[in-house]
Amino acid sequence: MNFTSTLLTTHETLFHTSTTAAFLSAAARGRVPKPILGRWLANDRLYIHAYIKGTGRFLALLDLPDVVEPSSRRDVPAHDAGSPTVTDKAADRVTATVTERLLNWLVDALVNVRREERFFIDVAARLGIDVNLPSEPTSQSGSSTNRRVKDEDKNAGLLAFERLFTSIATAPPQGILLPWLAPAVLFWATEKCYLEAWSGAKDMLPSSGSATSAPGTSGQDTDATTDLDGGALRTEFIPNWSSPAFRAFVDELAAIIDDGVDEAMQLHGEEAVRDEIDQARLTWREVLLAENDFWPGEMEEGGSRRVPSD
Repeated sequence: MNFTSTLLTTHETLFHTSTTAAFLSAAARGRVPKPILGRWLANDRLYIHAYIKGTGRFLALLDLPDVVEPSSRRDVPAHDAGSPTVTDKAADRVTATVTERLLNWLVDALVNVRREERFFIDVAARLGIDVNLPSEPTSQSGSSTNRRVKDEDKNAGLLAFERLFTSIATAPPQGILLPWLAPAVLFWATEKCYLEAWSGAKDMLPSSGSATSAPGTSGQDTDATTDLDGGALRTEFIPNWSSPAFRAFVDELAAIIDDGVDEAMQLHGEEAVRDEIDQARLTWREVLLAENDFWPGEMEEGGSRRVPSD
């Protein structure tokens, strides 16, 4: 079993809890009020900012090769800039180093999250959803560019992710064979949880003939005009956050991680990378806890999220 598959078998209860929430089932029914969705999106936007900064730290950590090895030279068909092909990905897996593949993935990730931020800001503006948390000016000018959100106005999951992304080292410690492993697991774990959570919401969308379907509704063609959020989740966000393209993106990072771990174990033995493996497992659990805390507690029974014992 490869490394990321092994991670998925650890803390299974916590993984399930972190990818299920009353918020998600309400989203599939169109029952999330705009104020609750707006606060969640506001936290998600600040999460994106932490993600971007974490990407910068991760990029600084990567030890890119100084010279081009003959095996890495290949003829690549011309294509539009910014549009990597499936052929490119397959060729990279054969010819590029793990570090180079991580670089490529992180560059794509930056493009994706910037596009994602613009996407949900545009949708929110169109549907009248406020995606700002309370903020205060940090200078006498009062300019919006100088306004900041206090930690007490952020949700616990966002605060945890800000700590996790900030904790990424920008220089590898001496004697570490896989300095990239824990940061890579951080990025893969958060993307994996997001994907599975929203894929679960997609599976809960009313389908033709289901007991929960409204008359005349069918799958993603559900009439969302009466949704509490104006249709933002069911017509825009859920399809986007559960798409085949997103799944391929997440699976690509899993493949990079698995190949890198396998290569290191074959060359140096499992004991040589024991510390990095253990740290990556700790990171996996920390991400699950952060994801669990990110979902709006006010929609849960009792008004708060509960964390399982494992």
